[in-house]
Amino acid sequence: MMQEMDKAFDFKTAQERWYATWEASRIFEAQPGSGKAPWSIVIPPPNITGNLHMGHALVFTLHDILTRFKRARGFDALWVPGVDHAGIATQIVVERQLKESEGKSRHDLGREAFVQKLWDWKDQNQGAIENQLRRLGASVDWTRKRFTMDPDLNRAVRKVFATAYKEGRIYKGPRMIQWDPASQTALSDLEVKYVERQGKLWYIKYPLADGSGHMVVATTRPETMLGDTAVAVHPEDERFGKLVGQMLRLPLTDRLIPVVADSFVDHAFGTGLRSCFPGTAARPLVASMTSPTVSSPAPSLTEKPNSDCIHRPTSTRARLSRFKSRARESSTPIRERPVNSFKCRITRSRVASGISDRSPPEDPRAGSGRSWAPCRSHRV
Repeated sequence: MMQEMDKAFDFKTAQERWYATWEASRIFEAQPGSGKAPWSIVIPPPNITGNLHMGHALVFTLHDILTRFKRARGFDALWVPGVDHAGIATQIVVERQLKESEGKSRHDLGREAFVQKLWDWKDQNQGAIENQLRRLGASVDWTRKRFTMDPDLNRAVRKVFATAYKEGRIYKGPRMIQWDPASQTALSDLEVKYVERQGKLWYIKYPLADGSGHMVVATTRPETMLGDTAVAVHPEDERFGKLVGQMLRLPLTDRLIPVVADSFVDHAFGTGLRSCFPGTAARPLVASMTSPTVSSPAPSLTEKPNSDCIHRPTSTRARLSRFKSRARESSTPIRERPVNSFKCRITRSRVASGISDRSPPEDPRAGSGRSWAPCRSHRV
C-alpha cells in the first residue's frame, strides 16, 4: 500500500529522519585505509556554556559545504566536531548555580568536588549543542568528537607550548593582563567592558632630584603615584626635552625615578607629562622598561591581585581603597581641578601584569640579568 504524502512539508520530521539515516549509514565517517586522498577540517568549537547562534550557523554551513564538496570529489573528507570548555564562563555559571541551589561556594566544596561539579555540568550541556548540530544537518564525524579538556588534547597543548618555549619561539615576559579579583584569574581583553565617566584631574609636583625645580604631572589616578616608575614626556616636546634622563623624587616615598621620552605621551593633555605606572596600562609599562634613558631597572612593586586596595606596607595608605586614598590627598602636594571636557575610561575588571624571568627578544635589555617586577593595581 502506498503511503500518503503529507499535504505540507514538515521540516522537523524530515530533518530528524534523514539525519538518522545518514548517521546509521556512517557516510560521514573518515576511512584512513580507503586509499583516497585525505582532507580534514576542525569545527571552531562552540562554548559549552551556551546554545548555537546565527554566527555558528553561518560558519558551520560554509564548513559543511566545503566538506561535502570534497567528499563528492572523491576525497576522504573528515570534519571533526567538538566543544570548547570555556573555563571561566563555565566556572561562573556553575558557581552561580551552586550558590542558588546549595548556598555554597567553590571554596566550601574544595577543589576535587568542585571540578567534579564542572564535569557533571559539562555532560549535561554538551548534548544540547550536539543536538543543534544534528538539526543543522552538519556532516561531521561523530566518532571523532572532541572536548578541549580531553586528556590527550591537554597533553598535545602542553607539548606544543613547551617545545616552542625551548626553541625560543615563545617567551615569558611582563605584560598587561585583565585580572578578575572575583574569579582570581586573568580575562581576555575582549571580555572587558569599558565605561566612560566624568573624571577629575589631580596635579602633582615631582621635585627634581638635584633640587633645581619640579615637574607637574596631571593625572586622573593620584593613588597610583606610589607605584610610578618613571615620568614620560613626548620626545618632540621642547618644554621638557632638556629634562629627559634626569631623576625625580617621588612624592611621599622620596624614591628616585627617571624622566623618559616616549611618543605615546599626548603633549596637549594636562601638563604634557605622563606618569608611568606599569600596573594601569601597557604603554607606560613598555616605556618604563625599554626607554634608553632609564639607567636602572624599575623597582619591585608587585602587588597582591585580590582587591582594589593599596598593598605597600610602608605606605600610609596601605589597605585603603582608591577612593579613601584620594580623600587623604589634601595633605600632599596635589591640587585637584574638575575637568568638564575630560572623560576617563573605567574597566570592570582588575588589571595586573605578569612577572618574567625571561626577557622578550626585542627588549633592548634582554640578557642584562635584571629582574623586572611591575606593579599590580586596580584600574580606575
